[in-house]
Amino acid sequence: MTIPKTKGESSPSEESMPEIVRNDTWEDEGGEDSDNEEKENVHNVKKHKGKKDRKKPQPVSPKITNKPKRISALDSFLQASVTFASNSYLTDRGIKLLTYTLWLLSRLTERYQKNPELSPGLRKMYGDLSMVRYALRLYGLPVSIEDIRTGGSWKGWDDARIHFLGKIMAWSMAFYYPLEHIAYGGFVVPKLIRVDTEKYTAYSCRAWLIFVLSDLVSTFFKLKELRKRRDVLLKSRELGDGDTARPTEEEVRSYH
Repeated sequence: MTIPKTKGESSPSEESMPEIVRNDTWEDEGGEDSDNEEKENVHNVKKHKGKKDRKKPQPVSPKITNKPKRISALDSFLQASVTFASNSYLTDRGIKLLTYTLWLLSRLTERYQKNPELSPGLRKMYGDLSMVRYALRLYGLPVSIEDIRTGGSWKGWDDARIHFLGKIMAWSMAFYYPLEHIAYGGFVVPKLIRVDTEKYTAYSCRAWLIFVLSDLVSTFFKLKELRKRRDVLLKSRELGDGDTARPTEEEVRSYH
């Protein structure tokens, strides 16, 4: 049996629950104050930063010009001299030219009566520079061995005859330099190295002759191959294919 609920009467569960009163107004007040403080701090930081930025001087960008720097004739000569002197092979060529010039001048001034010491002095300079060339050849043997192992003197050429002559040149110099070293030791310290210097010099000259003849014939074949490559390039341009690359090995051989 249920008892009807009268007006104004509450249930026991409702009476036991206390009324919840909102009492967090301090959070709203504190939140507003903290927001205001944060805004003021951000404003002060921006203001202070703006002052620093205004005080900082702006860097001036340098004026860039595309005008190339002009190299004087003296600088060009010095650069070429450094390149020439840093290569032992080129240095030997320069000294060789100087020794031959001194020898020729010594022969031409033999009958110069006004200064009888001129011709002997030039000949002495010629002999001393010849010994300098012997010393520079001490660097030649490793170069020859490296050329034999890598084939650097005939790389890039398609003609087999150029390869064959390049190997002959490399091996001839591999024999030339040791013979020159023995002759040099016999000239400088004859009591320590007792050898027939003239004999070893003659052998080294024969190796040098083989190198020169092989180089001469190889140059002829190289010029021939370059002309054929040029003809292939000109023919490709005439056909209008626009291919200006290096011709293939098959194309070069077809012109042999």
